[in-house]
Amino acid sequence: MIGNCKKKKIIIITSAFVIALIGLFVCYNHDLDHKEIASGHLIPSNGEYVYYSIVKENDLEDIYNCSYDLPNYDFDFKNHSYIITFGYEIVELSYSLISQPIFHSFDYYVPRVQLLNKKDDLCRIYEIPKVNIDVDPDNYKRNVYFVKE
Repeated sequence: MIGNCKKKKIIIITSAFVIALIGLFVCYNHDLDHKEIASGHLIPSNGEYVYYSIVKENDLEDIYNCSYDLPNYDFDFKNHSYIITFGYEIVELSYSLISQPIFHSFDYYVPRVQLLNKKDDLCRIYEIPKVNIDVDPDNYKRNVYFVKE
């Protein structure tokens, strides 16, 4: 009888430990190395620019239309992903496995983007490891944080 209680206790403790490990893995922020590869002055627009956008192959014409002096770059979409910021510099970039869009079931993660709290007139393109991230279509400000210098 006492042996059964001990077994149940061990099973409960082991189960709780495994669930906690899985929870930590899912919630863990995976840091993304980012390297600025190009920058250019933003063309003034009638509206506001979003803070950042993920660059796709079919977006390149639009990207080059937002700046009059953005240099050409040989994008490698097979091995890298690209992110562009509008008026801000990325300080830190990460994502977690639970950061999918809230109101849609898209198959990507919304990154946690930390921007330097110093607005300027530049757009910056960053190269990052190939990862499946994008902006939340319902809230482009989601997971965007501003940090001081």
